[in-house]
Amino acid sequence: MIPLKTKIRRVILILVGLGYLGIGIAALVNLPFIVEQYGFGFLGPNSFNGFRGLFNGFFFAFAFIYFLAAKKIDQPLLGDIAGIIILAESLGRLWSFIIDGVPDFIFIRAFFSEFIPGVVILLTRPSLKK
Repeated sequence: MIPLKTKIRRVILILVGLGYLGIGIAALVNLPFIVEQYGFGFLGPNSFNGFRGLFNGFFFAFAFIYFLAAKKIDQPLLGDIAGIIILAESLGRLWSFIIDGVPDFIFIRAFFSEFIPGVVILLTRPSLKK
């Protein structure tokens, strides 16, 4: 029987993976809309290349990592790495709040939607079988 905290970790990993997958797909379908949310404008192929590398490349890779960690829940290190990734993203946002000022609500919500799962993933680390 799988312990409750391990089930919670698996669900959070899947939800975060779906979030990254959704953003990656949204960026495939309408990258200008996604980038507009960040207040950036496109200057040409270099800008498109950079944003596609991030919003398609990284976000699809992150989704893969989260789904893999959920599937291989008995290998805690995969989930730990996934938790650190999203927690680091949220802490980068927190640093920006401190040095750059408070952004629009969408980014405050993004902070919490990254910070809380990151902490939960790390707190629900399954014990290694002996």
